[in-house]
Amino acid sequence: MTTTDKATRPITHEMLVEAGACEQQLTEFGLRFGRSVVPTHELAVECADKFDWRWAANRLLSIDGTREYNKRANEAFDRYMTAASRATKIDDQKMAWVELRRAWVELRRAGAFIFVRLWIEGK
Repeated sequence: MTTTDKATRPITHEMLVEAGACEQQLTEFGLRFGRSVVPTHELAVECADKFDWRWAANRLLSIDGTREYNKRANEAFDRYMTAASRATKIDDQKMAWVELRRAWVELRRAGAFIFVRLWIEGK
């Protein structure tokens, strides 16, 4: 498989069914993409909060890809926890929630971006 082939490798509805995706995720996938989609970094950002990226990594990537995903996702989670800890020290409760939400969005985007990068690399 060439680099170009890897970059255009789709994720299909059938792949998700075979991997045991839940009905909610299958429905979301179908509504957004129909029967298949070629993942891109742009789509990862757009759909970061729509899919369970850890599930996808564990079911769709190779063993090495899954290990790499989990390592990088855990690093992103550590950054989230640091940000959450900082947010608890903010006196203004509304501002604290804004910061916590921002950190959560960044965590979800990181998970999506990591998965798509590994998928494109053929891992």
